[in-house]
Amino acid sequence: MTIVTDHEWRNVLGEVRQGFYMQNFLRLNLDGIPSYLSKAWDVVGIVSGHGKVRIGKSTCAIQIGYYISWILAGGRMLEDAHGKVTGIKAPDKPVRFGLDNVVFSPAQLIDKAQKLYAMYGKNQVIIYDEGRAGLDSAAAMTNINKGMQDFFQECGVYGHVILIVLPNFFKLHEDYAVSRSLFLVDVFADRKFRRGYYNFFNEQQKEWLYYWGKKKIGAINKYASARPSFWGRFSSFLPFDKDDYEEEKMKAIRDKKVNRKVEERTTRQWIFGSLASALLLKEMNLSWNRFQILMKKYAGHTFEEHQAWQAIEPIIHDHPFEKIYADFKSNAKPKDVIFSKRMWEAKDSRTKEALAEKRLAEIEDLSNTNT
Repeated sequence: MTIVTDHEWRNVLGEVRQGFYMQNFLRLNLDGIPSYLSKAWDVVGIVSGHGKVRIGKSTCAIQIGYYISWILAGGRMLEDAHGKVTGIKAPDKPVRFGLDNVVFSPAQLIDKAQKLYAMYGKNQVIIYDEGRAGLDSAAAMTNINKGMQDFFQECGVYGHVILIVLPNFFKLHEDYAVSRSLFLVDVFADRKFRRGYYNFFNEQQKEWLYYWGKKKIGAINKYASARPSFWGRFSSFLPFDKDDYEEEKMKAIRDKKVNRKVEERTTRQWIFGSLASALLLKEMNLSWNRFQILMKKYAGHTFEEHQAWQAIEPIIHDHPFEKIYADFKSNAKPKDVIFSKRMWEAKDSRTKEALAEKRLAEIEDLSNTNT
């Protein structure tokens, strides 16, 4: 391990220390990020906890985030011809990374990305820490995946570095777990339950891990589905006060409890509305273009086809489509069931479209009734 950065801090004994330990392979992988960002890309990294909470993933992510901010500010580790670290070049600009760079919800992530861009421009580092117990519920993960979708739609042009911290890598939607992310750091404890270990998966290995791991049962089997690029250790170092960080995290949990009913209702309404739309699309055999015209007319907005299916993917994965359709009809108002039956039996395409218009006009009211 190598001591990286020139950050000064005090240990529990009050002694002044400089820098913190980082595995050399990890440092070398992170050193290429400024060059990557210079080509107008953004960087998304994932830090998972092997399916567990309180395992040290936030600490690991914060160390990675600070080091990236340090090299973006102009800091550099000096090496000799053999790759051995010989010194440290101090940053040319202030290192803009602190407790304010850590957020705990999708809404905070979007807000922070916009504020940092307005204050400092592109290429700021933000840690999105969703490492709370109960995160693996379908509703919670749907909300997170939707939040990431909203973030990239609104803030993707900012070119920031986003580190997503969550217990289970496999609960993320494929778009972010595979396509949008650059690397995965999976934090784990050894057989004696000692924290401070991780496996690093580069872009290719991460993709293999996701696809093969999704087919297996159990966290151990899932995370053993692909070989990591390398493994390493990390320390307990934080660049800011740990108590302040824990207080911010507890505040986020308290706020989450207060807003949970509102969020759950919003999530259910979003899923149900998308489910109703997808079912209507299937039962009517409409073209997507025609469906978009009707949605614009009656719902006032449109959305991409993959968004509707992404919203209901967790449900479709666990239940047969026919069962969902039966449940949908049994929970709908009587006139919706009648419309459904008439649409199935209608022969004329104009009749089908007329009935579809009536059905679409009531989707919003139907979703409110079922939340």
